[in-house]
Amino acid sequence: NAGELLLGTLGDKVRSDLTVLGDVVNVAARLEAVAKAMGEPVLVTEQARERLADPSVVEHVAHRELRGRDGVVGLYRPR
Repeated sequence: NAGELLLGTLGDKVRSDLTVLGDVVNVAARLEAVAKAMGEPVLVTEQARERLADPSVVEHVAHRELRGRDGVVGLYRPR
């Protein structure tokens, strides 16, 4: 997936954690589950495909609904 997110470190000198927040992160997590269910090692969304220098390096495999999202998302895999 592609888009804006928030990245930050939470905690103190003794214990800290890196975290990312945003809709793009949620979509990526959903996409990971869909890829696993489809037996694909990696999938990218239409939004990510549009950012590629050469979009022909991926091929369309499906349109799927992702939990928590309205509508369907175009899914692509590397050629």
